[in-house]
Amino acid sequence: MGTAAGASAGTAGAPRPGVRLLLAGPDGTGKRDAAQELSRALSLGRDPLWLTANLLIGQRLPDAVAKVHADVRDCGADRLLVIEGLDTVACDPSLGEAVAEELHRLLAIHPELHVAALCDADGDQRIGEVNPVLPQRFRVARTRPFSADGHAELFRRALAARGARATRHALAAAGTLLAATPPVQTLRNARLAPFLADLVLAGLRTAEGEEPVVRKGDIPATLDTAKTAGDPMAELGALTGLENVKHEIALLAATARVDRARARSGLRVTTPTRHMVFTGSPGTGKTMVARLLGRIYRRLGVLSSGHLVEASRTHLVGEYIGQTAPRTRRLVERAVGGVLFIDEAYTLTQSPLKGDYGHEAIAELVKLMEDHRDDLVVVVAGYEREMAEFLAANPGLDSRFPKQIHFPDYTDEELVEVFAALAGDDGFRLDGDLPGVLAAMLRRVPRGAGFGNGRLMRNLLDMAVANQAQRIASLPDRPSRDALLTLVADDMPPIWEHPEELYGLYL
Repeated sequence: MGTAAGASAGTAGAPRPGVRLLLAGPDGTGKRDAAQELSRALSLGRDPLWLTANLLIGQRLPDAVAKVHADVRDCGADRLLVIEGLDTVACDPSLGEAVAEELHRLLAIHPELHVAALCDADGDQRIGEVNPVLPQRFRVARTRPFSADGHAELFRRALAARGARATRHALAAAGTLLAATPPVQTLRNARLAPFLADLVLAGLRTAEGEEPVVRKGDIPATLDTAKTAGDPMAELGALTGLENVKHEIALLAATARVDRARARSGLRVTTPTRHMVFTGSPGTGKTMVARLLGRIYRRLGVLSSGHLVEASRTHLVGEYIGQTAPRTRRLVERAVGGVLFIDEAYTLTQSPLKGDYGHEAIAELVKLMEDHRDDLVVVVAGYEREMAEFLAANPGLDSRFPKQIHFPDYTDEELVEVFAALAGDDGFRLDGDLPGVLAAMLRRVPRGAGFGNGRLMRNLLDMAVANQAQRIASLPDRPSRDALLTLVADDMPPIWEHPEELYGLYL
């Protein structure tokens, strides 16, 4: 790659052509380290300039393009420009196509520019779907998940960074465990070793001043990358109300357990269709139960990770032809191993615009649901009537969602319990009069279509906490600990004056 002089200047003052490398691979497989190594190998005069996707997405298109221009000018020939998440930027519906086209133009008019673009494993293909010529500007190098030996070495380094070491057998056990651990979104590959190191060292008993030594027996049999400690069935049972929902989920769990027992006995088991519909008003616990369902199925071995991916129409449907199917595929790929929760799914079929791509998203989703039925649960949610219309919109939908669970509105008494539970989770307690005052307030609030249920309780709690802070701040004396932790009836906002202002607010 040449010397420092050669990297920045060729013959007779002409800049040497820049290096353009596209690093494609899963998270945690060393792409950032490779970019740093490339910068050192080029012996450039300055440290790399990192342009991450979150600096562009969400910006106005002119501002995003101006940012790219400014960073290209800053780098010139003596600084490596690292674009992290180029595939994410290129696929953004609001600015991706324009930014990709502008980057392609800048690479053409600045041949001296050194660029390393980082993206997911199929990132070059995703970029090519938006701008077919942009990937051709790069040499593509692929990073891959680590082997057991690689994970063992990463674990050894993670321990050394924490002032500890491990026996040879412990390193081998750690490498085998990490290689077999299903990845969960951003906790994967090289990021697993520090996670395991912290977990093991937290449970290790070592005398003061003694170097911690990890032995084979200290390595757990499995690694809970989803951080789902606790019993999800017990958490489900502890939820306020929702008795019919609890019963339906218990039946699903029992079926999964019996299917596993049949499989262990060598009996034939046909994988059932586990996708389902949740119907009900906002704030009735649909997302919360979907998250618990993922954890329950992971515990039972039905799902490999049990994580939850939340989505809506905007995550599935593109603005232009050719965008919807790739966008839907990427979303499903993120959810494989867990639960994909699509809220207000009926909006996919309700657009009045001719040529809307919602039906294309549904068709692609139906195909992918079947392709990944062994390790994916799709939950579509929304109002009961609208979801019935949604299922009727595509001939294949109804059969793909055989289980429908309805989430009823909370009663006033249940909402008071929800409020108390939310307050307790935030470290507050209620004085003796507040529950009665809240119940009286709820009796005066009309239950329209926009009634927020649990979401209304969250917003009432946030307002009560703000009112409590204002009340305590005005006290002449220093407040006691009990006063800081207690919400009183006077802290409640008068929701009967303008209840509609609270209806649609979310948790």
